[in-house]
Amino acid sequence: MANDQVPITRLAYRILRRFLQRALDGTLRKKESCLLYSRVPYSEEKTMTIDAIHLMAQLALRYPIFHSERDFQHQLAWLLREQNPGSSLRLEVPLARPSNAMMDVLFRHAGETHAFELKYKTRLLDADVGGERFMLKNQSANDLGRHDFFRDIVRMERLEATRTSVLFLTNDHGYWAGPTRPETVDEQFSMKDGRSAAGELNWLSHASVGTTKGRTDPINLAGSYTMRWHDYSNLGMPAGTFRFLWIDVRL
Repeated sequence: MANDQVPITRLAYRILRRFLQRALDGTLRKKESCLLYSRVPYSEEKTMTIDAIHLMAQLALRYPIFHSERDFQHQLAWLLREQNPGSSLRLEVPLARPSNAMMDVLFRHAGETHAFELKYKTRLLDADVGGERFMLKNQSANDLGRHDFFRDIVRMERLEATRTSVLFLTNDHGYWAGPTRPETVDEQFSMKDGRSAAGELNWLSHASVGTTKGRTDPINLAGSYTMRWHDYSNLGMPAGTFRFLWIDVRL
């Protein structure tokens, strides 16, 4: 027998033949099939997990403020891609007709999909951060912003994806502090820290036609959601505190 030939025992041959036959028959268990077909051991297989708090903390270290919602979208997507090699990302993916809406971020990894809807609502701020000037607009219209936040949740509830989330970042304390007076027209759309929302949400009866234009239909939440705000960054100036609200719609 040549030196480079390795003898095989009858027992080893039988085990190997049985193993291959089961592979052909499709009767291997998942762990065994991974040993045959994959270079990654079964115990080391990776699934898509995103720690929201950790992800936003890492993003804040790089970008404590953004120029726009699109800037926010892009930088979050870039960080997701960096932290998950082999993943794929798409921005502003059209939803099915007849809707004209877009999904902000579609993230695919390990055979799973995670859809994100992002919002970036700002108060007036002119700041120099790291030698870069940021001139944020005073977007106001918080009542519409609150309504649209819950409308985004409903859209994410209906979307077919492994996981869906709505992420809201703002330096406007009115969102996390809640209404300053009773019976505001958007009372049912409150995003106040600690508030729980479920079921049907509507404008109060004294809401003006101008306010409700294009937003007259009730918001019907399939799930129940608690508003838990987290600190994002603090620039040490008026309107320089940013906080975020991350809602996992489908886990």
